Amino acid sequence: MKKRITVRSILFVGGGITLLFFSLIGRIFYLQVVQADWLNESAMAQWQREEWMEPQRGMIMDRNGQPLAYSGPAYTVVAVLSEKAPSRVENPMDTAEKLAPILQMSKESLLSLLSKKDRYQVELRPGGWKIDESKAKEIEALRLPGIYLSKSTKRYYPNQAFLSPTLGYVDKEGEAKMGLELMYDSILRGTPGKGVFLTDRSKNVLPAGVENYQPAVDGKNLRLTVDERIQHFAEQALDDAASRYRAKGMMVLVADPNTMEMLAIASRPDFDPNQYTQITDYRNLPLQVPYEPGSTFKVITLAASIEEGVFHPDEVYQAGRYESKVIRPAIKDYYNNLGWGKITFRQGIERSSNVGAVILGFERLGKEKLFQYYKKFGFGEPTGIDYPHEGVGKLPPPNAPPRDIATTTFGQAITVTAIEQLRAVSAAINGGKLLRPYLVKEILDPKTGKVLTENKPVVERQVISPETSSEVRKVLEGVITSPEGTGRGYAIEGYRIGGKTGTAQKPDVNGSYSRDKFIYSFVGFAPVDNPRLIVYAVVDEPDMTAISSSQVVGEIFRSVMKNSLQYLQIPPDASLSSPQNPGGKEKAASLLPESQTAPQLLTIPTFVGEMASSAKQKALELGLKPVVLGKGKKVTGQYPQGNEEVMAGQTLYLVTDGEVLMPDLTGVSLRDVLALSQLLKINIKTNGSGYVTSQTLAPGKPIAEGTEIEVSLRPLSVLSPNGQE
Repeated sequence: MKKRITVRSILFVGGGITLLFFSLIGRIFYLQVVQADWLNESAMAQWQREEWMEPQRGMIMDRNGQPLAYSGPAYTVVAVLSEKAPSRVENPMDTAEKLAPILQMSKESLLSLLSKKDRYQVELRPGGWKIDESKAKEIEALRLPGIYLSKSTKRYYPNQAFLSPTLGYVDKEGEAKMGLELMYDSILRGTPGKGVFLTDRSKNVLPAGVENYQPAVDGKNLRLTVDERIQHFAEQALDDAASRYRAKGMMVLVADPNTMEMLAIASRPDFDPNQYTQITDYRNLPLQVPYEPGSTFKVITLAASIEEGVFHPDEVYQAGRYESKVIRPAIKDYYNNLGWGKITFRQGIERSSNVGAVILGFERLGKEKLFQYYKKFGFGEPTGIDYPHEGVGKLPPPNAPPRDIATTTFGQAITVTAIEQLRAVSAAINGGKLLRPYLVKEILDPKTGKVLTENKPVVERQVISPETSSEVRKVLEGVITSPEGTGRGYAIEGYRIGGKTGTAQKPDVNGSYSRDKFIYSFVGFAPVDNPRLIVYAVVDEPDMTAISSSQVVGEIFRSVMKNSLQYLQIPPDASLSSPQNPGGKEKAASLLPESQTAPQLLTIPTFVGEMASSAKQKALELGLKPVVLGKGKKVTGQYPQGNEEVMAGQTLYLVTDGEVLMPDLTGVSLRDVLALSQLLKINIKTNGSGYVTSQTLAPGKPIAEGTEIEVSLRPLSVLSPNGQE
């Protein structure tokens, strides 16, 4: 009996073991075969860690390597609120009060964020989103419980509004929104990297745990054609103009007419791309906004007329008014609506005669030939400049009334963008080549600096002969040199300047032309025989009455052109011992309305070599404001230089032998700062444009050659589209 029970027990146990064995085999088969893929994926999900690595966005530099836009460290302020956290915000009210002035947020909005009960942590947006390092240090110094800084990157524009409509901006999400940032986004952005790693339960990478690693490829750098110094001259000229009068808009473009490399593009209104949420006008006026150019367009009529052999400079015609069976009402010259009687066609250009332009373009060339030249010079089509959403001017339709066709010869009933006009005039004076303007000179490897792509001048077509172009330059020089020329107020001592003035009436909403709204402009080039620079200055609706464009844009043009010529070391013409138009200042002053008084000009003597005390006394007697920068007795340098003409009250800096002292630069213009850096032989890094608001080295401190300081500048005013502060 016992034996039978024992056998039965053995069989029972054996059967159980066998059943268990087959169950295990079945389970193993199920796990390793049936559910193998699912289990493998689940395990990998626990072991694997996938990381994306953001590339560094490429830098934008001027032609000399000065940074205009770059990506740098930024920090987001995070507040930990959960009671389960080892450190959390303990006093929301106190925390809000301390952070509010730094983050420029109200205490109420911060308190609302810091009082959320259902969140482990919150980001203190918008003020605490991607702040710079200086603000981050201020917050760290407070040592507030529960407040942390999360590191990331953002785009920085070190010169604030400098070149801003052309540069565009990248928002805090990393999206390029306009300008060159948008145009070259695919090149600047780079390619994200990716890594797949095997980790332990604490997410530490295991030995040999790198399964896949593709490093991020940083974006390429852009080197622009723009020259930071020349851009500064243009920005400064507009800041100075803004201090004299309000205007709806202002523009300055500077280019090499032989290559169409853009050396400067400045405009007002502008904006600070670091504060892009405050932008009210996103337009780039010189590249996107068409307008009627007025008499600067006569350059095109002149070039076409010379090329076709219908311009005879000494031929006489009757100025004043032009009418015919198809031209009614009469087209009149601006000069008292009467003209100058019988004058030559050369004088017609010099005096900006509308009638002369109509005879040459409408009557002699004819509509068909005239429009052929408009299209040859690129009007009515994009210039092809490397900028997104370029604007395009319009030609009147072929069936437009004859009077409208006739008025195009002097810049009415036709619209252009500033870049269209600049390109066309460049073709008229550079030997007849219509070139494509461009802004990016090179694309560079960010690590090696190697040039990957180089943009070179592109000739679209030959529009006039070199001989015609030479004749155009000679005639346009007369606009400056002739005693009756409309451009005599644009003369620059020592240089031969050519150019054309423009005073365009603006169209009203009813289709007629306004009697009190004007666009004043001037396009000029130098030197005349071999143009190296072309400058186009435009002011839209200044709040002043002017009877000559030089009263509005004269100082803008002269300042930009003169400083640029000297900066590029283009020597004065040795044959000119005096200004192009002797007596030009007196004549220009006589054009001022009675309500305006011409500024008193002084010629500064050369004080170098004199005793400092004597030089200071003489300067005071002349009406200057002398500042002696040194403890020595003899003057070794000065700014402005001897023989320069300045307005009464100008500050005169005198450097003496011995120890040199740092001047107070507060309120000094950017142009003067750059000149003083050369005079004192120190390196001054500028942030912004306009006038100095702060400097890193205090006034009166000793300075040695090569001393480096930084100054911050701000414009006197930044105009909105309607001309208001």
